[in-house]
Amino acid sequence: MTEPVKEIADGREREAALDPARSFIVQAPAGSGKTELLMQRFLALLAAVKRPEEILAMTFTRKAAAGMRNRILDAMAAAAEGASPASPNERVTFALARAALERSASLGWDILANPGRLKIQTIDSFCASVVAAAPVLSKTGGRLAISANPEELYHEAAARTVEMLDGNGPEAGVVLSGLRHMDNSVEALTDRIVVMLERRDQWLRHVNTKDASFDEGLRAGLEAAIGRLVETRLMRVAAAFPSELDDWLLGSARFAASNLGDDSPVKRLANLTSMPGASSDALPLWQALAALLLTDKGELRKPVGVNVRNGFPADKAAAGDKKAFKELLSEFETKGEFLTELARVKALPTPRYDEWEWEMLLALARLLPVAVRCLKDVFAERGEADFIEIASAAIEALGSPDSPSETLLALDLRLSHILVDEYQDTSYTQLKLLRLLTSGWEPSDGRTLFVVGDPMQSIFLWREAQVGLFLEARQSGINGVRLTPLTLRTNFRSHAQIIDWVNETFAPVFPSVEDVFTGAVRYEPSVAHKEALSKGEPVLRLFDGRSDGAEAAEVASILKGIGRDESCAVLCRSRSHLAVIVETLKAEGVAFRAREFDPLGERVVVQDLFALLRFLLHPYDRTAGLAVLRAPWCGLALSDMHSLCLGGADTPVWTLINDEARIAGLSGDGQARLALVRSKLATGLDNRGRVAMRSLLEGLWIGLGGPACLADASAMADAQAFFDVVGSVGVGGRLDPLKSIEGRIEKLYADTGGIDTNIELMTLHKAKGLEFDHVLMPGLGRPPRRDDKKLLIWMERGDDILLAPVEKRRGGNPSPLYDYLKDVTREKMRLEAARLFYVGATRARRYLYLFGHVETGPELRAVGLAACVRANRKSGLDNRGKRPGRA
Repeated sequence: MTEPVKEIADGREREAALDPARSFIVQAPAGSGKTELLMQRFLALLAAVKRPEEILAMTFTRKAAAGMRNRILDAMAAAAEGASPASPNERVTFALARAALERSASLGWDILANPGRLKIQTIDSFCASVVAAAPVLSKTGGRLAISANPEELYHEAAARTVEMLDGNGPEAGVVLSGLRHMDNSVEALTDRIVVMLERRDQWLRHVNTKDASFDEGLRAGLEAAIGRLVETRLMRVAAAFPSELDDWLLGSARFAASNLGDDSPVKRLANLTSMPGASSDALPLWQALAALLLTDKGELRKPVGVNVRNGFPADKAAAGDKKAFKELLSEFETKGEFLTELARVKALPTPRYDEWEWEMLLALARLLPVAVRCLKDVFAERGEADFIEIASAAIEALGSPDSPSETLLALDLRLSHILVDEYQDTSYTQLKLLRLLTSGWEPSDGRTLFVVGDPMQSIFLWREAQVGLFLEARQSGINGVRLTPLTLRTNFRSHAQIIDWVNETFAPVFPSVEDVFTGAVRYEPSVAHKEALSKGEPVLRLFDGRSDGAEAAEVASILKGIGRDESCAVLCRSRSHLAVIVETLKAEGVAFRAREFDPLGERVVVQDLFALLRFLLHPYDRTAGLAVLRAPWCGLALSDMHSLCLGGADTPVWTLINDEARIAGLSGDGQARLALVRSKLATGLDNRGRVAMRSLLEGLWIGLGGPACLADASAMADAQAFFDVVGSVGVGGRLDPLKSIEGRIEKLYADTGGIDTNIELMTLHKAKGLEFDHVLMPGLGRPPRRDDKKLLIWMERGDDILLAPVEKRRGGNPSPLYDYLKDVTREKMRLEAARLFYVGATRARRYLYLFGHVETGPELRAVGLAACVRANRKSGLDNRGKRPGRA
């Protein structure tokens, strides 16, 4: 007797999503089968179109694009074989694939033999195809390749920008002005320009690059953007205000104002007879009310704290008003939404720049476009560019909705259906591309847009992913295309205890009110499709104070008890958090594979090879020469090294080892070692400029016996990775090739893929999209990384941009707008930290282990992300700060 098939909780939503005549935005929480649904949607569309090229599916990674393509082809191949599967969801896929096959056969597509007709691409590859098809319109010539190391191009452009100081053109004054705002530090200015170029897509479209200046009209526009932000916030606080309390509040406000001096913001309320409006001019009044009702921390003032400093003296004449105000505060205790909005208003900036702020913005607004022009020159000379440039060129090639190019018109004729994966990670640039592609659509023309993602898994704020765009699309559609919202609820990945715990933990951690600007996202609960496991409840370990070693020991202990047939992952917020765990696992003999953990540059063989390369390029580099002699292919004893260098502190090593008198003073072993090495080095130096540097270096290393000195195959892989980098670096440009090689090596990690183990170590970001039987999350109390320093701090809000200079006034306070944007950034990062925790917890199929610490004091207080778990009293996981195993 077969077991009954469990009904899928969100079956209707999944069925609706397959309607090829409607547009949808789908929220697909972790483990809900998002990729399967995308594949089913694509198959449903294939059965409805005249040509497969009418469908465009865009993803963020090549892996996702390849995975989606393979799933579609596998489903169609399985349907061609004719064996219907058992599970209901697989039967749906089978039926859709069969219908697509029939369509393919009737119209002569032969998709299985011509899979290239399936247009499933990354957004970047789609942009590259547009640029290649329109070399003139994109203004690139169509020949730009994607650079594997764009940082080098940014550095070269920044260096060229700063070099303009020595010129006679107008740019010299522009650079000089920017330099003055960096305290005349060329290095600081160069570094900041590099950071800004890396993220130029976020600010460049808001800067007038044609004349490289901010005129007064643009100043007014920027200040108007701040004003619109202020008015939006004031409308929200006004709407949230409990109108039944207005007379009460106004009376208390006037009384308090009458007892305070002009230095108090509450004094502004002295003549207030009605609640303020929502215009930006009303901001001072709302902030005065915030000063009256809230503490400096933005919390509701406690009745016990009402005193003369708030405008309520202790004398008998004020007793009635003081009592009334205390009772009013008690009334506000239940008005949480209003208090939240009022606290936000308290921090709002005045919608005007002062002269100091504007002076610096003007200097930077003139400088940054100059740097961008230098970068474009570098791109043209190198024949390569970064993804930002390719995307920008693609948008340029498409034209505008009012003046579409031939390329856009051709795409408009071809495309009938667009699917976008991971929409929660969309940026404004990608949204602009999507708006262009749909600019010619009409409501009744049968074309559809299908976007899918999970705002609860938006964790790429650092690369300008804007989760607010998902919320905005769900509320208002995209470019006039109305999207029916669907939310998937079934989790096919995790067992019931994990899902129940995740629901109980994250529902209160996520905000209750969504906010497009800050990216505040509500939690959507899931329903477990898998039954509960015996002893499958998540486990929390809290330590007394931060103890990385104790956490690592506990992690090692748990991993030792897990069978090799079960997959395990240790997930941390950053690589540095894994360092102690790696050392502990090595000491305990626990085999593991670390994804992008061991920096390639820290491997001994790479350090030796880099020294050899430096010697080849700069034979008089004394440090490099000494390193070559100590490397294992030579292994000169320290006593011989001392004899060789004695009295020659300023003499190059190459000169020393060619001094026969010095060589005669070495031991017999030392003389023999140097004889071989000197001969090989001489040949290498003679061949410089005649042989490609990679071939020269690798041949010299082999001749010195380098491969025989390696401990294992992984060291050989490290050496080959180094040779690949050397071979990829050109000699041209302003950058020293050694600096380029060093920069590239810094971004690479040693390959540990050959290790036979079921245990993986990786960051939470790398774990997204993966799943494991066991998930361990140590270091939940560790602080997040800091943001990069920029010349400007900026934030996009719809079509507006909020700009503030980051530097403080000399001897004064930071810009109020800077303070506000920094606070919003912190809020965004705080919200993302909770989402990152959610991503990690939902990787677990069967078991979840969490590690954090408490701060000791009058009462134990969990720190960082561990506080999210500790607040979940229903889970019964909190061991109240006791170390594992301690009574």
